[in-house]
Amino acid sequence: MKRPRRPKLKTTEKILIICEGETEQCYITQLLKQKNLMTASIHVTSHTGGGYTNIKNYIEKNRTLYSIILVVCDLDRAANKKIERRNLKSVITLLEKE
Repeated sequence: MKRPRRPKLKTTEKILIICEGETEQCYITQLLKQKNLMTASIHVTSHTGGGYTNIKNYIEKNRTLYSIILVVCDLDRAANKKIERRNLKSVITLLEKE
């Protein structure tokens, strides 16, 4: 028996999903496609391991274009380096303000 198809997600909100690397981007994109949630309103981008500062700069440049901004990254950089932990905290603070 086939499962009924879900209708596509209809949203007028522009959503940006920033991924730390290509692995996270592929995973998120496939998950959205698999659940039939990928629309033109959702943009998934990768920063290929560029670090938390690059993510913060990207958010600051593009925050007026999107209603919702999500960040997907692992915490290995923050766990190993004090400066990266501080950079991560600044990204979190920026997201909280948004």
